[in-house]
Amino acid sequence: MYMKQILPVAMLLMLSGLTASAAVSLTNAVKQVARKYCVSISYSPTLTDRATVNNVPDNMASADECLTALLADTDFCLKKISDGSYCLWLSKEKAALRLERERKARELEQATRQRIEEYRRRRKEISAAPRGTLLLPVQAATGAVPAIVAVPPATTCSSVPRQRFSLKTNALLWATTSPNAAFEAAIGSHFSVELPVSFNLWSLAGSRLHHASVFPAFKYWLGGEVFVDDYIGAYVGYAYYDIGNISLLDGNLEDFYYDGNLYSAGVLYGHRFSLSRHFALEAEIGMGYVYVKYAQTPVLGAMPGKEHEKHKWSLTRLAVNACYTF
Repeated sequence: MYMKQILPVAMLLMLSGLTASAAVSLTNAVKQVARKYCVSISYSPTLTDRATVNNVPDNMASADECLTALLADTDFCLKKISDGSYCLWLSKEKAALRLERERKARELEQATRQRIEEYRRRRKEISAAPRGTLLLPVQAATGAVPAIVAVPPATTCSSVPRQRFSLKTNALLWATTSPNAAFEAAIGSHFSVELPVSFNLWSLAGSRLHHASVFPAFKYWLGGEVFVDDYIGAYVGYAYYDIGNISLLDGNLEDFYYDGNLYSAGVLYGHRFSLSRHFALEAEIGMGYVYVKYAQTPVLGAMPGKEHEKHKWSLTRLAVNACYTF
């Protein structure tokens, strides 16, 4: 850091030293030109002694070109009286322009120094401000660096509390007259855990749709925040069921009762459609491995039930959830 500050200053000092060592008085330079090109030059030594120039150009074809290049950065003007005769005089216009350039250079240097000091002061304010403090720029005069005002976070904004929990219910299970509910909790900025339960205990005219289930799930939210947009996850589950003699369903469910246990594990995918800050709809589908062990008993007759076991991969989860998040 210190090397970056010192290096430009050192380079300027070196360049100024080289310039000073190469500079000569205008009087001596004019004498060298007069001798080199064998010309006569009239001038006032009192004035030319005060001016300095770089070394006399040595690649000029004539005295005119050499004197013109020599006087370019001075306050003197050149007039050719005749062949081999010249006159130098001090130009008030060139002197005024030079003074104006010097004044502007000093003003620019002063403004630059002020901006550097203001920048350093502002960096100190930023470094000294407590972490979490909001730094606001204050309107300053034109050309000045805006000041920094530290404002405590408690007085600048009211942060919206992050939603951490969600209650939901599956409309598809309600269509089968099965009460159900799920509780979901965030465990970080991307992860959540869900515990859904459902049951049904009704019997009507010999028909049964008894069941109780729990299918906990672990989810990763792809939208960068929990309860936003898409998610993927994994689940495990258990269900007890006793169903049968349902005339609305053809086949075995109309002729038999099925009484048993179901175990399942798999993956799921879902998307949440936000309706407001607290309410949302959620669509979910899942597939996985299923193991069932059950007894199959005829609806008619006193034949004892037969024990069965099945292993299969199938669609295991299907939900359209209404959600309340808080």
